[in-house]
Amino acid sequence: MTRTGIRVAVYGAVLFLIIMIGAVALSYLFYDSATDPQGQFHIWVWGGGLLFASALTPFATILWVWRAARRKKERNQ
Repeated sequence: MTRTGIRVAVYGAVLFLIIMIGAVALSYLFYDSATDPQGQFHIWVWGGGLLFASALTPFATILWVWRAARRKKERNQ
């Protein structure tokens, strides 16, 4: 695996966790226990966080690695 491949894998995993935790945290800001008498909100929040992270992580990883490679190229010139 090349350095770029390792970078994509590491940044992808980190960004996946950051995006998922961020989505869950934002969802809990709007949580109203009075509208959820059966307590099913929590599983839907984590499911939504997983979906948001699955959708956004590839795009965010590509942008992050592209920016890092571009900055490295500028430093070497």
